[in-house]
Amino acid sequence: MKHLKSVAIIGGGPSAAPCIKALLAENYFGKITAYEQQPAPGAGVWNYNGLTRPTPNLPCTRDMPAEPIEHKKDGSIIYYNPMYRDLNTNLPHMLMAYKDFPFPEGVDLFPKRQVVKQYVQDYARHVVDHFKFETMVTGLKKTGDVWMVESKYVGPHAKENVQPELETYDYVIVCTGHYSHPFVPDVPGLKAYSDKHEVLHAKYFDNPDSYVGKTVLVVGNSSSGIDIANQAAKTAKKVIVSARSPSNAPTKGNIETVGVITKFHGDDIDVEGAPGVEGSSPQTLSDVDVVIYCTGYLYSFPFLHSYVHHSDDDLITDGVRIRNLYRQLFYINDPSIAFIGMPKNVVPFPLAETQAAVVARVWSGRLKLPSKETQFESLRKEEKERGTGSAHHTLKHPLDAEYQQALTDWLKADTYPDPDKGFFGVEWDEERYNWRRNVKKPQLGDLSL
Repeated sequence: MKHLKSVAIIGGGPSAAPCIKALLAENYFGKITAYEQQPAPGAGVWNYNGLTRPTPNLPCTRDMPAEPIEHKKDGSIIYYNPMYRDLNTNLPHMLMAYKDFPFPEGVDLFPKRQVVKQYVQDYARHVVDHFKFETMVTGLKKTGDVWMVESKYVGPHAKENVQPELETYDYVIVCTGHYSHPFVPDVPGLKAYSDKHEVLHAKYFDNPDSYVGKTVLVVGNSSSGIDIANQAAKTAKKVIVSARSPSNAPTKGNIETVGVITKFHGDDIDVEGAPGVEGSSPQTLSDVDVVIYCTGYLYSFPFLHSYVHHSDDDLITDGVRIRNLYRQLFYINDPSIAFIGMPKNVVPFPLAETQAAVVARVWSGRLKLPSKETQFESLRKEEKERGTGSAHHTLKHPLDAEYQQALTDWLKADTYPDPDKGFFGVEWDEERYNWRRNVKKPQLGDLSL
């Protein structure tokens, strides 16, 4: 009897259940375990809890040191979620849905976060036995031909379970997402300013209730920056958005725009002139009460002890991007580890299904990776098109559709034997393109995917 391969999945958010289903469909894998810190499957970023704290590590331009972990009195960890109170999806439910698993009838066109959380958990219900809940992976290391996964229980009464567990696997999928480690640029004077003033990253914003009568400076005008600026404008006296480039996103009346911050000094903040505004000059802001950095996140895998922080051949050097991946999935130097759900500005749930279908077929042997040389050639082409920085993982439409469909075309054309068998994600037809281009949410308060 042949040895059934084992797979560890790090992270039990919306990408985990598709991975489990795709692996099971291959009838090739025995032990499949998804490690999840929280007590329920699938919710990930959607598991809103309203907890916040002062932003650690200001400024933060690298993935190390990792954010500090806090514990409740019973020993369980405190999970800080980037979801804020009034944030909902900006994707229509028919586009957002997993394959052959529509949202319930009667839901809003743009579902509320509570609906999405329940939907993702319902999708995972039939594979819940493969999850290991309230468990944190503390170490992941390649030893010989196997991966050593060290984990520990972090739920209630965790103090009574201090001994870590160690298990071995043939393959590892990392599904931890990209909303955990804030990026905050190193602006002159920021550290000293933050010691005396309220400065936070968007991860630790929950609601604008405390901003009544205050002036709020929002740094960044991407989707999250504009959304949080509009949220703050509901209560604040004034909201100022510091931006590098103009934005066409709608804003409320009490919001003004300035340029990038050049310096913090004393109680003041120097900024350049507003982008795209003729005659706008540099100025000094003297009445700011709160600064909110909406400047995105770094890729951080503090549990990963192999292939990091040594050379450019590694996966992670500074957290700006994940390096040396073939098709945003496989580590070229060791394809026994794969990353799912890492691209930005995509439709995440169906993309995770397609990515999982590819990974499962490759590891079962039904789909072959090209030579290492060919994989690196493909990567260099991607880098030439999208750069070597954080934009490398940014797949704004139509790049998201083109990427997902290219994966589908690959597995349909090259899977052998039985190309029609196994797990499949959705395909991008004209209807999906129309949904992506034309169905827009008119309100504000949306999750930037």
